Amino acid sequence: MYNEVIKMKKTWKGLLAFLVVFTLLFGMTACGNKKDESTEDLAQNGEGTTLEEGDPDYDVEDDLVEGILTEEMLDQLAEEEEATTEKEKEDKKEEEKEKDPLANLKKYYIKVNRKTNVVTVYTYDESGNYTKPVKAFVCSVGKSSSPTPAGKFKISSKHRWQLMKGDVYSQYCSRITGHILFHSVPYRETKNDTLFASYYDRLGSAASSGCVRLTCGDALWIYNNCGSGTVVEIFDGSSANDPLGKPGAMKLSGTAYSNWDPTDPVSNNPWKTAKPIITVDNFTVELGSEKVDLASKATVKDAYGNALKASISGNVDTAKAGTYSVTYEAKDSRGNTAKKTITVTVKDTKGPEITTSLNGTKYTGELTQAAVIDYVKANTSVKDVSGNASISNVQVVIAEAEGKINCTITAKDANGNTSTSTVAMTFEVVVPDDPTTEDTSTETPPSTEDEPATEAPSTEETPSTEEKPSTEDPSTEEKTSAEVTPAAENNENADGE
Repeated sequence: MYNEVIKMKKTWKGLLAFLVVFTLLFGMTACGNKKDESTEDLAQNGEGTTLEEGDPDYDVEDDLVEGILTEEMLDQLAEEEEATTEKEKEDKKEEEKEKDPLANLKKYYIKVNRKTNVVTVYTYDESGNYTKPVKAFVCSVGKSSSPTPAGKFKISSKHRWQLMKGDVYSQYCSRITGHILFHSVPYRETKNDTLFASYYDRLGSAASSGCVRLTCGDALWIYNNCGSGTVVEIFDGSSANDPLGKPGAMKLSGTAYSNWDPTDPVSNNPWKTAKPIITVDNFTVELGSEKVDLASKATVKDAYGNALKASISGNVDTAKAGTYSVTYEAKDSRGNTAKKTITVTVKDTKGPEITTSLNGTKYTGELTQAAVIDYVKANTSVKDVSGNASISNVQVVIAEAEGKINCTITAKDANGNTSTSTVAMTFEVVVPDDPTTEDTSTETPPSTEDEPATEAPSTEETPSTEEKPSTEDPSTEEKTSAEVTPAAENNENADGE
């Protein structure tokens, strides 16, 4: 209808212009000299008087014809039409409320868990039951000396700033019952930059004098969205009764703006322009290792402690030793940005890998240091990411009595990194002959040789005595004896007497 009025307004403006031109032309051609007479007659008859709005005979159409309906009058008509439309809409809403049984329900239902210091806000389901959690706030309920009362209550009055116990002030207060309120963490004054940081740091634990403390932003949400009559249920439960979990809260002490609540919506809150925080340091990667997960090396959060995802530029080639630059960039929901560049060093810091299969084996080679070292080197391999490594030393300990060989192998790569490996082998112990047995066998041959030397003369003498007792020349006997004697002497010398 409003649009039609506007169209009509434009149409009448054109019509008025036409009437003005037409009237001028008509007056010049038709009226002539009768103008004064006609005017006088009209005045005598009372017909020349202009009717105004409110007169019994007033008609808008008369004004339109006479060109009296002004632009202001048309605007007023449009406003009246719009107001009528709005009233019709409101009436329609009321009719719908009467038809809908859920229309009279409060939109939200608030539960405060005293044990976990969590506030959960619910809205109703299709059946009118408050089963749908929509918001969760971390809070501080009353200490054990001044507990927050349990039960069901309804929000009543609200206060922008409120003087609290201890001559402190809080923002966005919604009264739960008596002196118990939802409110922000206290301030020293009614100024946004006088926040008690130590109180803020306690959010999530019981710390108040009975009220339910919230961040400024959360207190404001309840202040704006949970009107008078909203039910607040305060109870003792567990984390299972907090369907949306327990939100975190920043620790303000020691920060640059510790006297400000980060969630305060005022335009001059310095936290609004605070840059994201990127926490990452230079680090070293082992040469030849798997690809580095650069994202896992950094922690990125906005000024309020919410996790952010950073964009990363720069590559690290773990197959090639050297230094690489990597840049992390982050942007928060307010458009604040932060950037940090680090250096990643790819370096060979590990010694070569030593592989051998000699452990527990039996060594059968020559039992000398040199022979064992050569054997160990021949049966050991060395591998390194640098591609250049070798055995630099082999220490060998031979325990002959036990039949054991212990070796320590040292390998070195091109970058000077070393590694060691131990090898344990066994060998067969050779038991030496009994010394007593060796002496007896040495003495036996001489005594065996003596017996024939002693018997030979007697053997020769016996036949000579028996066969030629009277004919043999005595000189012959002496000669035989002389031949035997040197032999006997030699044998005695051989015995070592």
